[in-house]
Amino acid sequence: MKIAVVEPRGTRGMIYYAHKLCTAMAENGADVTLVTSSDYELAGRPHNFAVQSFLRPTSTPSGPPPANAGPMARRLRR
Repeated sequence: MKIAVVEPRGTRGMIYYAHKLCTAMAENGADVTLVTSSDYELAGRPHNFAVQSFLRPTSTPSGPPPANAGPMARRLRR
């Protein structure tokens, strides 16, 4: 079975989860490819799956949306 896992950030918490997930699936016989950003911070770790690190690095704004963001932004935050 071929599986592609996409983690666009490549850094911080979720990439560790994606790495562990890909490792576990590959250990169970799946053909796994992790697609992530070019600033993939776990490149030095051992991998039993393929890594394609070509996505453009993204940044996520921190903190609450500005006061003039509107009701939709407040709903999404909650």
